[in-house]
Amino acid sequence: MKKHLFLLVCVVFLANSCAKKSGPDFGFITFYYGDIKVVQSGDTVKPKLKMLLKSGDSVRTYQKARLDLQIKDVGVVRINENSYVELDRVLKEAKDKVNMELNKGQVLCKLMKLNKAQDFEVLTPTAVVGVRGTTFLVDASEKKKSEVAVADGSVEVASKDDPDKKSVVKQDETASVDKSTGGLNIIKGIKLDNLKELNAIKNVEILKNVDKIDVSSLKNMSFKNLKNLNIKDLKGLGDEFKSLIPSKGKKSGESSGKVEGTQKKIEETKVQIEEKKEVVEKKVEEVKKTEEKAKEEIDKTKKKLKNMFK
Repeated sequence: MKKHLFLLVCVVFLANSCAKKSGPDFGFITFYYGDIKVVQSGDTVKPKLKMLLKSGDSVRTYQKARLDLQIKDVGVVRINENSYVELDRVLKEAKDKVNMELNKGQVLCKLMKLNKAQDFEVLTPTAVVGVRGTTFLVDASEKKKSEVAVADGSVEVASKDDPDKKSVVKQDETASVDKSTGGLNIIKGIKLDNLKELNAIKNVEILKNVDKIDVSSLKNMSFKNLKNLNIKDLKGLGDEFKSLIPSKGKKSGESSGKVEGTQKKIEETKVQIEEKKEVVEKKVEEVKKTEEKAKEEIDKTKKKLKNMFK
């Protein structure tokens, strides 16, 4: 009996020690759209507004999906479609270090100016991006290549193979880190698609007094985000938005009758346009004939005048 009890205690101890523990608070969700999976303490859950994500959690977005996080006292992060991000935050000896491991996809960041005790890094399979406070984009859609585009401020970028050799990427510049060549290249300018995404994140508000923010105000913010992102299909919103999505309130029979009536009017209008078109074409022909006759008369008159003065 004692032997079995000892084994049971060992199993429980091992299970607890192997379980993935959550770390410090990373941030909370302020907006989401589309198919998204959040992993917390090993469990896969659906996102919700004001859901608190912690260090050790991860987010995976699928096609056309997006998720915004407010990181307290730091700024806003947007995880774009087809991305996989692991979150990490270390609070130690008055230091606050925020890391985002972008395994694939794209993230956008709008950060306030950080103090000396704060660090923020985005890590990709090929690059390390260090930030002090700026608006920028990191893209790791390609396996062996990462891009960093800066809209405001500047960031430090280094190859993961040589993290101590850092280069500064300034406003309106794009850096690319290519693992196949081992090089880091900086060019002036930002791709049009990336620029649109950066302009959209610029319009996102960094919230203050976050403890007082309620879900209702986040819902209103979400509709503003949809407008900024030019997303018109509301089907990608979560269940908690259903009460705010306007209902058509019409029966299918009524709608279909209206559609048929509209189509009939369109057809009638088309017939009227064709009839008027024929009338106009006839008048144009008549005018052309009149012009030709007038031209002939003018030519005859000119000839007569010439003969008279010979």
